[in-house]
Order: sequence, then structure tokens, then C-alpha cells
Amino acid sequence: AASLVPLLAMVGGAVAASRFYMTETRLQAACDAGALAARRAMDTTQFTAEHRQIGENFFDQNFEDGMFGVANRTRSYTATSGGEVVGTASGNLPTSLMGVFCVGDFAVPTAVAAITQRPRTRRLWGSAAQ
Repeated sequence: AASLVPLLAMVGGAVAASRFYMTETRLQAACDAGALAARRAMDTTQFTAEHRQIGENFFDQNFEDGMFGVANRTRSYTATSGGEVVGTASGNLPTSLMGVFCVGDFAVPTAVAAITQRPRTRRLWGSAAQ
């Protein structure tokens, strides 16, 4: 009976860590998708409310409210003067078994940046003078 307490702590810690990393990965992917979509929609380096809304819509499609039990979900997209789209997202992940040991919610933050660069290509055929 005495070994149940440490066993519960080990299992609870493993479940909490697994849920945290799964949530963090999915939140990161959703934030990436939103930043890339917003940057792709931009024709210039001007970032508008329409571009922000595109990023938020892509984020929402990839990470819905309440996914994995995340509460207080936030997401934000801004841009630098050079046209780099910066996305941030966060939320609070509640614990399941670790609540027995007075462990509260885990904060799950993430941040990304997306830029578009034109590749430098050379013509591989024809003469060098062209």
C-alpha cells in the first residue's frame, strides 16, 4: 500500500509530461501554419488586419478552443518592418493525476517567425552572356 503513492506520482508525472509535449507540438504547428499563411497572403511587406485574420483562421483550424483541455488560449500575429510575420500562442494545460499532489496547470507558450525569400537561380542552359 505504501508503494502506491510513489507509483501514482511516477505515472502522473509521465502522463503530464506526455500531454504537455503533445500539446506544445500541436500548438507550435498551429502557430507555424498561421504565420506562414499570413506571410504567404502578403504581396508586399505591409501587414494588415486581413493578413492577421488569415493567420488566426489558420491557427484556429489547427488548434481549436479546448483542444487537449487547454484553457485561456491566446494567439497573436504581428509583422516587422521587413515583412517578417511573428506569431505567438499560449495556453494553460490542466493536469490530470498530478492534481492529487497539488500540481496546477502548465503554461504552454510558443513563438514563431515566417519570412519569404526569393531563391537565387541561374539559368543553366544557353550561353553565359545571356
